[in-house]
Amino acid sequence: MKKMMIVIGLLGLVTLGFVVGRYTTRNQGMSEYELTEVQHVELLSYEVQDLEDSFEGSEDLALFLELHGLLVEKHHILVEKHQTLQASRIAVQEARLAFKELHVRLSVQDGTTLWKNYNELLDIKNTFTATQGQAYQRLVDLKGQYNIENIALIIQTYQEVLAVFNQREILLDQAIQVFNESLIIYQNYTHM
Repeated sequence: MKKMMIVIGLLGLVTLGFVVGRYTTRNQGMSEYELTEVQHVELLSYEVQDLEDSFEGSEDLALFLELHGLLVEKHHILVEKHQTLQASRIAVQEARLAFKELHVRLSVQDGTTLWKNYNELLDIKNTFTATQGQAYQRLVDLKGQYNIENIALIIQTYQEVLAVFNQREILLDQAIQVFNESLIIYQNYTHM
């Protein structure tokens, strides 16, 4: 009984730490995100016609336009998945609070799973944080370089940013899955 209460208390503290850490990290990274939202990553909002005019005559124009389209599409996917992740996180917090109000104990298996999920989310968060400055900032750094002389640099940067976007999408999918698994555990207790 006492061990289980300690585990539940630790899970509560860990969850609180994650939420506070997530909030702090999100606020620290929000200035970059808000910058990109304000500019809508200015470079991703260029009209195709403007880009075609800027790079007219380049043999790499088709590749550039394809990469540009992929970046815009992936950006929108990431924004949607980020919103889904936030909704999942809030749902888990609410389910956890509802669980606490029931004054019931988690099974050892469920407690272990929640602990594992928390640690997995920390790993995902750290991996995601390690990619900061490797995507949107690199696009912002291209500002003023959109001319035919720099098309090779732009294409290389786009390819590298797409790789980071793909990695971020995988991380967001993993985090959403972990939150949903935790939500199901809490809901199993609150719907008994």
